[in-house]
Amino acid sequence: MLADVVLPGRRFQVFTYQVPPPLLAHVHIGTPVTVPLGSGVVAGFVVSLFEQQAGGATSTQVRYTSLREILAVETEGGPAPLGHNLFQLIEKISDYYLTPLAACLRLIVPPHSVKVVKRVFLTDEGRTAIVNRSLPEDVQAVLRKLECAPNGLLRSTLTHSIKDASATLVSAKKKG
Repeated sequence: MLADVVLPGRRFQVFTYQVPPPLLAHVHIGTPVTVPLGSGVVAGFVVSLFEQQAGGATSTQVRYTSLREILAVETEGGPAPLGHNLFQLIEKISDYYLTPLAACLRLIVPPHSVKVVKRVFLTDEGRTAIVNRSLPEDVQAVLRKLECAPNGLLRSTLTHSIKDASATLVSAKKKG
């Protein structure tokens, strides 16, 4: 299943993400979610859900890349989910004024109420590097620290706990 997510911090642009199987029962229209965007993790709201269509025969060839997954459903400390009635109001405003749904959401959710969080996650490549121990010791220390945090760590937490972690992350990212 795919979900369109509005990111208030990104001028309410809409991005499409895959809904991972463990979150299928928890993701609904109006649900606040945490999604990856670039090197950061941001919070947004689900504005539509739809099934991924099988590749049909079309006259033009379109190359699709794999979509990133929703990381988590915001339950604590984040914005409250948009209720069904509130979301219907947003849709009616959008239809009446012929404006994008994302722009109408700005009337309900202040853009600075959802923060961009710089969270660092351990990738599959990182897990592989931990096993074969092919990287320098400083990179191994950062990877081991990330391995202990399944939900990732804030970049600031990582830099406070390990000396030169920021520079290590940059060099490790360049090496893949």
